[in-house]
Amino acid sequence: MRRSLAFSPDGRRLVSGGFDTTVRVWDVASGKQIGNTLTGHTKLVRSVAFSPDGVVVASGGDNGEVRLRDSRTGQELGSPFTGHTRQVAGLAFQPDGHQLASASWDSTIRLWPAGAAPKDLCDKLTTDISPNDWRVWVSPDIPRQPLCPGLPAQRD
Repeated sequence: MRRSLAFSPDGRRLVSGGFDTTVRVWDVASGKQIGNTLTGHTKLVRSVAFSPDGVVVASGGDNGEVRLRDSRTGQELGSPFTGHTRQVAGLAFQPDGHQLASASWDSTIRLWPAGAAPKDLCDKLTTDISPNDWRVWVSPDIPRQPLCPGLPAQRD
């Protein structure tokens, strides 16, 4: 059974999240699933959203995680965003697509960087991002997260 739905910006696709912990992308005209079933959530997928350009699908689950995937390939874009302590009840992309907001039953709203996958950045770095660089390049309002766990930590 599907729990959450969102149309792509062009209206041709629909993304759904389910009680079965999966995310699926559908062709609206044919009603058929596009690509593989997207897995990774361990509990109910309560919220889904398409980025403004239709390239990224975000999903939020009852485990408090937010996941980003390429809507065309299903490939996960980086590690899940964590920090909520309860269910992720809603997701919304900023109109320019650079940030994603998540609302949770833990009474918080969090902002996440959505314009680039952390892995893409980590492939170009030799040390993890410093707290100061995070504030300048990502946002002073988004809590710093380790982006590149395999790289040495950098200090301000």
